[in-house]
Amino acid sequence: MRHSQAEKMEIIHLVESSALPVRRTLAEFAVPRSSFYRWCAAYVDGGYDGRREVRGDVVVVRFADDFVIGFQHRTDAERLLTELRARMATFGLELHPAKRRLLEFGRYAAVNRAARGLGKPETLNFLGIMRTCGKTRKGGFTVLRQTMRQRWQAKLKALKLELRRRMHLPLPALGRYLRVVVLGHVRYYGVPMN
Repeated sequence: MRHSQAEKMEIIHLVESSALPVRRTLAEFAVPRSSFYRWCAAYVDGGYDGRREVRGDVVVVRFADDFVIGFQHRTDAERLLTELRARMATFGLELHPAKRRLLEFGRYAAVNRAARGLGKPETLNFLGIMRTCGKTRKGGFTVLRQTMRQRWQAKLKALKLELRRRMHLPLPALGRYLRVVVLGHVRYYGVPMN
């Protein structure tokens, strides 16, 4: 039997709030456990990206417990924020106010903000990389990705101290160490236009 998105969400909420074990609750609804866990994974992993209640495009980027969700329309973003607060409150959690914000970003952000008399679009710092709205050589929109200045300076300072500590090592050993450090940096921060 096929279930609509609303039915799946209702079943997930009923199973979560039930006092019965998951297996017995699912047996009452005649839903296989594999289907239920697949729905839960889609709800948690895809989250609001998998939902069809939004008007425009949705982009979800998640790494461990950090995530960024991009919506085409501000109303969808505001609705997600209220739903996310309510959902986290059921588990006794809350979003950190300093780490949560709505910002205008994307292809039309600069034009829209200029029309309202505001400055450049805000920047987005996520996982050590600062993202800003930019233009290609041909004038099209692109996302500029650059290493966050604080991270870059902190790494250089730590590297300077470590090189001072290793000053008396043979040059081949120092070269191997620097190779590992530079390769690690390039593999993480080595994205176009950085």
